[in-house]
Amino acid sequence: MEWKWADLKFGSDYGTRKEDLDVIVKYLKELNIKRMIELGTSTGLTAEYLTKEGDLDLFITVDVSDVERIGRFIKDDRIIQIKQDAVDFLKSLRKCKFDAIYIDDGHSYHTTLDQIKETCKLGIDLIFIHDLINIDVKRAVDDAIKSGLIEKIEETESAERLGVYRRRR
Repeated sequence: MEWKWADLKFGSDYGTRKEDLDVIVKYLKELNIKRMIELGTSTGLTAEYLTKEGDLDLFITVDVSDVERIGRFIKDDRIIQIKQDAVDFLKSLRKCKFDAIYIDDGHSYHTTLDQIKETCKLGIDLIFIHDLINIDVKRAVDDAIKSGLIEKIEETESAERLGVYRRRR
């Protein structure tokens, strides 16, 4: 299937809205991020966009779902798609180095908080979290901030709200 960015409608059926993806790309370029993880693959459009526009060397996207649409836009050979529970995947990475993570998976309080905790254990400093409009995601993020795991850098005012955080050391 051939497609161009201009032909795709970001958001809804195609994952994250382009305005939020562009915030992520800004940080990837400013901080020279080269290795990134995404939790929650969806169609794979986010993986494709961030890898290309952010000039990443390696992008690992993780999703446990069997739904047919999962990963359907993934074409770039710098993207590795993993079918596994996100927290289990993070626990298996103890000796790998990644620069950033994008969390858009599960959307429950406990899932989001567990993903943040495991991300911090891995030493990943730059954390993007999508869907802060979801009360459970927002509560998990707020609790991670209160407990000293992460600190807020920026939160967008987009329809779905994206948060940019750094791991506290």
